[in-house]
Amino acid sequence: MEEGAANQEAKAELGRRILAALMSYQLHLKSPDYTMKTYLSDKEVDPSWGELGWALLEMMNDGLAERNLGPALRTLTAKIQ
Repeated sequence: MEEGAANQEAKAELGRRILAALMSYQLHLKSPDYTMKTYLSDKEVDPSWGELGWALLEMMNDGLAERNLGPALRTLTAKIQ
């Protein structure tokens, strides 16, 4: 498999997982895996979800996630706990 095709496949999978996690949270389901299997297995997911996930991964890899998202993540974590 070509590197470009592998990246596109990885982005698509990441997008499905992010969307499933958000859907699972919104629907008060216990498992993003269940949500993926039940609601997304036969659906085409918009590529922008994969692009979003890829951008977040790049931020994390560059160490920017804590700097840019740290306050928001801490606030969200405090609300969840």
